[in-house]
Amino acid sequence: MRLVEESNTKHELPQTQTSCSLYQKCNDIFFLIDSELYPFYVLFEQNSLSEKGHVFRKIYLSPLISYAATINDDYSLYGFAYLIFKSQFLNWKGLKFDQRFVAKIKSIFAINCQNKVRYPESKAQCKAWRILAKSQFIPMELLAKEEIELLNFKFREKRLK
Repeated sequence: MRLVEESNTKHELPQTQTSCSLYQKCNDIFFLIDSELYPFYVLFEQNSLSEKGHVFRKIYLSPLISYAATINDDYSLYGFAYLIFKSQFLNWKGLKFDQRFVAKIKSIFAINCQNKVRYPESKAQCKAWRILAKSQFIPMELLAKEEIELLNFKFREKRLK
């Protein structure tokens, strides 16, 4: 139970009201991020009944939001931003993977880290692969098959050296 004070009187809120407000907050975060990403969603099948971003929203967005909430260092931020950049469900319309893009992802997902250290794309790729390999919640299919194969090849090469 959660206590609320009104006019020097304490009232207990039922657990369902607390849960509803938490659910609403999560829903608001989801909606805000979805709105920011909407212009970049890709529609895979033109004759499909689903709107653009439907699959991304349904399968990938919640795990990405959950992971973003755990980021507390610049290296993880860059790896996460690279995953978003290379997602097969988003088209960044000519944007480059650079510090501005990373700052945009940090802002969209409200990631709480300083973002003072810059990492080259090759380091971001490595961290992105580690995130995918270790994550139990972010499906590899976030990336296109070719990108997964490329990262797998690069990751395997680094392990062999």
